Amino acid sequence: MSGIGDTLEMALFAAGGAIVGEFLINTINTAVGSGGQQNDYVGDGVVLAAGLFIPAMLKGSIGQGIGLGMVAAGALNMVEDAGLIAGVMAPPTIAGPANYVNRPLRRPMLAGYTTGNGAQIAGTGGMNTRSLAAIESMC
Repeated sequence: MSGIGDTLEMALFAAGGAIVGEFLINTINTAVGSGGQQNDYVGDGVVLAAGLFIPAMLKGSIGQGIGLGMVAAGALNMVEDAGLIAGVMAPPTIAGPANYVNRPLRRPMLAGYTTGNGAQIAGTGGMNTRSLAAIESMC
């Protein structure tokens, strides 16, 4: 292969090495236990070291790619465990009910209902007063 084929082949091997590396990190950390700070580095270090030695055992681009992926997985997890980065693809933090503030609107809403404490409930145009009272009791 040449050109794009070699690049694609190396990328696939590196991705496979990273996936195998993550699997090994999780397996080792589960077996060792994640009780202390040093225990988190055990799996990372083993995978990083294994990634350095894989090219010596598997010759050619397959060994280089898998080793490269394992080194990347081990190094990334080590940096995350050290607290230098917060995490790759971490889900965004969403403010919960504790951060919610119910403020009255500046202008009245169409087909809405204003409760006794100033909260406005949208979409209550055709509701009867009993239903509105039930909604107001929840606010």
